[in-house]
Amino acid sequence: QGQGPPELIVKLAFQFLCWKDVITEDYNILTTAGLVCKRWKQLLEADDVSKPLCLNLLNSYEALVAIRNQNSKATAEEHGIAYVEEIYLPFDRHEFFAELMAKGPIEGRSYKDLFLLSERMGKILDHHKYDGPDARGWRGRDTRTLRDASMHDYRWLVKPTLDKLREVFDDQTHYMYSTRWREVDEMKMRLLAHARGDGRTVLRRKIPIYTDEEKLAEYGGRLVLMLAASNELDKHMFIPSSPLSATLGEIIDMFESSTEGGISVQMSFQLKKTSSGMKREYTFLPKRDKILGVRIDELEWPMSPVDCLSLLIRKPWPIKDYVGDHVEYDTFNMSKEEKEELWGVVITKFWRGLAETVRQLLVTVYNEKVAGYVNGVEQIPKELATTEVPLDHLKLMFELRYQFFRGEIAERIWIDLDPRLREQIYDIYHQQARVLCEAIKDEYHSVYSDTSSPERNAKLLLDIFLEVPRDNKQPELPTLTTEYCDNLLDRMEETMSRWNELIEEVKSDEGVLWNPQTIIELNSFESMFGHGDRSSYIQSQLRDGKVMNLPSLEFCVPRLVAEFLYQKLSATQRIPDYYQFGRDARQFFDEYIRKGQPPTSHSRTVERNTRGETLVREFRPLSTFVHTREHAMTALIPLLPHLSKKDSKRLVYAIFIERKRVHSRDRRWSWNCRAFSSRYDTFGDFLNSDRIPCAVDEDSSDCSRLLEWSGQRKHYTAHTYEEDVLGRIFGLPLPKNIALSMTEFMVENLYQGHIEDVDKHKIDNAFGVGRFLERFTYESPESAHIVWEGLRGAIQNAISVVEDFDPHEVTITERDIWIDVIERLVVMCIHTRAVRLISVLRRLYDCTQFALLPGTFVTFKNLAKRIKQTHPIVNDTATYHIDCSGIQLKL
Repeated sequence: QGQGPPELIVKLAFQFLCWKDVITEDYNILTTAGLVCKRWKQLLEADDVSKPLCLNLLNSYEALVAIRNQNSKATAEEHGIAYVEEIYLPFDRHEFFAELMAKGPIEGRSYKDLFLLSERMGKILDHHKYDGPDARGWRGRDTRTLRDASMHDYRWLVKPTLDKLREVFDDQTHYMYSTRWREVDEMKMRLLAHARGDGRTVLRRKIPIYTDEEKLAEYGGRLVLMLAASNELDKHMFIPSSPLSATLGEIIDMFESSTEGGISVQMSFQLKKTSSGMKREYTFLPKRDKILGVRIDELEWPMSPVDCLSLLIRKPWPIKDYVGDHVEYDTFNMSKEEKEELWGVVITKFWRGLAETVRQLLVTVYNEKVAGYVNGVEQIPKELATTEVPLDHLKLMFELRYQFFRGEIAERIWIDLDPRLREQIYDIYHQQARVLCEAIKDEYHSVYSDTSSPERNAKLLLDIFLEVPRDNKQPELPTLTTEYCDNLLDRMEETMSRWNELIEEVKSDEGVLWNPQTIIELNSFESMFGHGDRSSYIQSQLRDGKVMNLPSLEFCVPRLVAEFLYQKLSATQRIPDYYQFGRDARQFFDEYIRKGQPPTSHSRTVERNTRGETLVREFRPLSTFVHTREHAMTALIPLLPHLSKKDSKRLVYAIFIERKRVHSRDRRWSWNCRAFSSRYDTFGDFLNSDRIPCAVDEDSSDCSRLLEWSGQRKHYTAHTYEEDVLGRIFGLPLPKNIALSMTEFMVENLYQGHIEDVDKHKIDNAFGVGRFLERFTYESPESAHIVWEGLRGAIQNAISVVEDFDPHEVTITERDIWIDVIERLVVMCIHTRAVRLISVLRRLYDCTQFALLPGTFVTFKNLAKRIKQTHPIVNDTATYHIDCSGIQLKL
């Protein structure tokens, strides 16, 4: 018994084992795997056991090759094509293993070592062949080699971005004095004290598109009621030519019918003497004492009536994919024909339930935007709008680009509004925004260190808001200084050359092949560029807190921008991962609290106490960080106009520069290319301070708060879209300094003198500010020139990079990217009604730039007409934003 099973039984047992049962998971070094006992381990090293297994594996490979050849020969004979017989399977591992078996293991090595070497080195050779420095990207549309992609993207895209970020964030005077750190810490303490106050809440915002119909009706009804205060109830809300024919009184009645408690609004007025006599001026700002008595989370964000009206139409709009939600019976077991028939019943019922004026509007938009765009689609006679529209037209109306179609409805509502009412809506919108700003200032009056210096408070709050937790799911890179980045291309080239050289040495030198350090070095090459079989291993090691001996990933080009931002913005103290902490807290609660069973031994008691103390220690910095940072953002909202030019740019760059994820066309960079600023713990959806209680630095109190939170599992609930950062910090009318910084951001991240300055990822980030700039021109028409001048510069830069080229010299990829930039810029000109840019846009129709444009691009005459005639649509920041460039320009 002490010697283990008899040798004969062990040898027989080995015949039923697979190599995956005996190899180790450590891919760095060649080690001997142990099984059940020491005797088994010893026998495993014997060649009379491992050699037959190697031969069996080689025979299985050859059998697969024979089957492949048989199938390939039959296919070739069937189609009359040439047939080439295969010798090895289509990966290097088989050929490499066969060559090693032919030579046998070197002295001092066994066949088991030979097998392990072939498995690991075979994977490395396969990876080098298909994803190495000079391998074409066969796994996706990007056919560049790793060398070309890395060198090109770093030189033209990443390094210029890093240089700009260094200019924006490297402010040596910012922390020149030690008092700066002290001021930030004092502000954090005041914010934390505010968060711990009784009944303190943070400012939430329910995105309109997720608001129920009754609440939307209240929003719209109050605004129309405010309009009625300055006008007569029988005044028509829309221009005479509009299919929407309704008075203010009728609109109010419509909204009231959608609510249970009716609609009311507080307002005041004063008499003002004018040249035509006395005039009443209405103000919708509640008195200051009224604001002081209201909780900040009970205040409403200003919302455009266009959003209210269009969303009331959109929310019940049936969608074919969810037809089961609009009927009372099961559609799971229906045939395709039955579902199609049911779809016709659903949309017909929906159509008949619409008001006559709404049906007229839908028919008008359909005739103008659908029938006029799609070949073979006839217009709907206007007289049918009040009776029965053919089912085929209804189906097309609901299926063909329904999202764009619904957006056109909202635009039509805004276009058809009475111009005088539109001006009054702007005034009401700004008044509501001032109410909210004043309420925020009153809420945080104890936080501001010096109320007479809003610039100082704004800077301190911005420093706190821009702090983000370090991404602990990836190894850290060396500091990305100018010197480090200037030498990166040379080191990248040297590393790829060494990678190729070592692969050649492996194929020609047995000493290098059998050296354990060779595999370690080759694996490091894969990981340095952010891909390969070690990616999952790296993540598992980081999750377990094992950061030793991990590669630096320093040549993973797409993650360098995010890494720079982490180096500049990461908090000085370690912030525990929110979701990992939530899982640990929930597990602790389930094991020790929910079951209600005390520990059965002293060791279990010690384990429980240790885990509880650890959770409390992690709970405090995480809770403090979440609450402090979210309150800092809220307190910063009314102070945005007081940010300096540099600080405004820091805010815009931090939020938008890496908001979109890198859409890798192959798998080489996929797992390392998560977006930076759209993540929940940076500037995407906040963690939401309601999800975790605020620590008070008292052991008993913090422990009870933590246990209560773990039991409620609030941290496990889904996002409600109330934590969105953009919808809050930029949810009110933008100040000029922020709009200027956004404009500069857009221009600086598009073409700067060369056709290769931009790629798809950079375009998405650059135009992330587009919807805010469009909204700024509607909210502040007197300052719209800020946006127009930025568009002028971006268009001129885009034209200048191609006007000296021959059209045939521009690659297909460069042409597609250039057209994408031009189309987005032109759409912004249309949306912002940039009449002064028509002369600049005229240059698009000359020389090379015109040759690059698609044949369906809008003519200059029609483009100028669209810019002059299109009225802007007040589209709330947090609602839908539809990119209609492909439709609007094909006229």
